[in-house]
Amino acid sequence: MLDKKRVKRNGRVRVTFRHPAREARTVHIAGQFSDWKPVRMRRGSDGVWQAVVELEPNRAYEFRYVMNEDEWVNDAAADRQVPNPFGGENSVALT
Repeated sequence: MLDKKRVKRNGRVRVTFRHPAREARTVHIAGQFSDWKPVRMRRGSDGVWQAVVELEPNRAYEFRYVMNEDEWVNDAAADRQVPNPFGGENSVALT
């Protein structure tokens, strides 16, 4: 799930990524905005994992979630899905 808000002070877009993997031990997010290096997500009191990233506006960013260190999954609620070079798909956040 994605929640987007424009940041007035710098013109960037604050994107909150949420993943409801309540059964997961760990969840990270990796994407073009992090050079595909996994960034740790935090579990909220509701059990939903969350990370906030500020991104440049008017761009498309590919990303995936990494559950339990090795299971790469997409976000069904992302703005769209695109093919990746590994024969699967990546999720996309449009800013």
